[in-house]
Amino acid sequence: MKFRAFLSGRSLLWWLGLFPTLFMASVMLYVAAVATGLPAYFLAAQLAGPLLFFLFAWLYFRGLEIQTYAFHFATGVMWIALTLVGYALLMKPVYGVSWQDVFGIETLSGQGANLVAVLVAGFVAKRHPRKMRTPEGLV
Repeated sequence: MKFRAFLSGRSLLWWLGLFPTLFMASVMLYVAAVATGLPAYFLAAQLAGPLLFFLFAWLYFRGLEIQTYAFHFATGVMWIALTLVGYALLMKPVYGVSWQDVFGIETLSGQGANLVAVLVAGFVAKRHPRKMRTPEGLV
């Protein structure tokens, strides 16, 4: 597998769709959880990350010909690394805390669920690929 295969413009564009959606959902669910005190919002905030990673990864993988587990793993690691860097850049302006707080053991261990979501999405996309259109019809 080539490094260029998963570090592509298409992959970065899908991540650019994932990150703002993930960040806004996390902030809104956290604010709702703190404002209302309802445990359902805390649960939703914990599930939002893996569910959004799954959705965007499935949408990304279903249109690709490369369907190996190594490719899915490398894409998941890249998206998580980019997400952590994105959060680190936004920590001071949004939350008023140091960017180093992103790289705590709790945050890094929590990213395992996101990586599993990407791997499961790759598995689902591999098992149920999108039908490609050709001049003769559906393949």
